[in-house]
Amino acid sequence: MNTVIAFDRVRIAKDERFNIEYLSQYELLLLLNQNSFSISVVDTLDHRCLYFEEFEIFDSNTIEVLDEIFDSHHFLKAGYWKKIKFSQFNNKFTLIPNGLFIEENAFDYLDLVTDLQVGFDKVLVYQHEKSTMTCIFSVEYSVYQWITQFYQTKKVQFIHPASSEIEMLLTSKAQETKEVIDLNFSTKYFSISFKKNGKLEFANIFEYDTVDDVLYFVFAVFEALQVDILQLTCNFYGAIDIQSPIFTQIKAIVKSCKFGQKPKQIQFAHYFDELQQYRHNNVWALYLC
Repeated sequence: MNTVIAFDRVRIAKDERFNIEYLSQYELLLLLNQNSFSISVVDTLDHRCLYFEEFEIFDSNTIEVLDEIFDSHHFLKAGYWKKIKFSQFNNKFTLIPNGLFIEENAFDYLDLVTDLQVGFDKVLVYQHEKSTMTCIFSVEYSVYQWITQFYQTKKVQFIHPASSEIEMLLTSKAQETKEVIDLNFSTKYFSISFKKNGKLEFANIFEYDTVDDVLYFVFAVFEALQVDILQLTCNFYGAIDIQSPIFTQIKAIVKSCKFGQKPKQIQFAHYFDELQQYRHNNVWALYLC
């Protein structure tokens, strides 16, 4: 009888200072992406990353995969973390100015810009203090229910990946005064976040199949925002590398292109040196929220 493999651990890094006796001062960061699940632990006393682990997911039944991963894990079942933050990638989000936001209308705001399904989508909110915006987003209701029941004794903070990217752009790069754009890639989607004069000007997620799709959206945003190419710094994150035609073609036009780095607010010892800094930023950026 053939055994179906639901997931596989593809990366792990651990600081020798990690100690399960001190979980009450640790922040647990969880990111559920399209085909992966990432875990990171940060010590809130010295803002030091102590653990990172990534699983590749092969099964479409997300709840069963989470059940297996958590059931076999040596510390995920603990409930006495200082904070637990959970993020699920999707393109169902919108930003509303805080002054115009009415919480009881959250579902209606989001339903205007995306296709919400009653019983499938759980609508949540996150307030960005630095940008005076509120992010309204959804997670799968089954995932929301599963994770909140798993950590019944602890309130789980839900954050959309777009929010963690925005916080990274506004907080970790506050010293950059020129126009700054972050491009963050996953398997079928990529996000664009743009800051000018220290303020968020644009944030959105686009679906793509080809290089041309990406270039079309990127340069359409440049044109719509009247981006000054000569003043622009373009940071790349996620599932992309230096050989990618996406990177090479954008760099041919935007000279200041580079791959992003880990958040400066988090310390990383040499145990994490082999991890590509720009690939796993979405999970670490949750610490900034």
